[in-house]
Amino acid sequence: MDFNNEDGLYYIYFYTDGTRGGTSEIKAMLNYIKESTQENVTNEATRKIHDYANKVKVEPEVRDAYMTFEDKIYYERKDAAKEATTLATLNTKIQDICELLKDYGPIPDELVNRLSNEKDICILTKWLKLAAKADSIEEFTKAISEQDS
Repeated sequence: MDFNNEDGLYYIYFYTDGTRGGTSEIKAMLNYIKESTQENVTNEATRKIHDYANKVKVEPEVRDAYMTFEDKIYYERKDAAKEATTLATLNTKIQDICELLKDYGPIPDELVNRLSNEKDICILTKWLKLAAKADSIEEFTKAISEQDS
């Protein structure tokens, strides 16, 4: 039977539930194809395929098309946790800067907005150090403005 695919790909179908014939290597491969998990990696060939599949799964253009539902949930949770950690780090740095500056008086809304809109942790780290060294809010504001230039 010939399947003519518009994308030029050929699909090969394996019956993975067979019980007769075949070498132990073929059986191991079919078992791995049936359920591609670490537990079904039983020889060098399945290890190589498993390693490659894990590398491919993290590529954004491939990931969504080839993941199992459980994989998608795992990676979405992992991405969400990373995003939450980054957001928490940003907020902590902004709070630390404000804590240092409030000793010099009320922090202008414009400065609070500027701090809140910064999403680069490296820049906020530099600003935190500047806030620790500054002798006034004005000096700090001038210092971060000079970094923009």
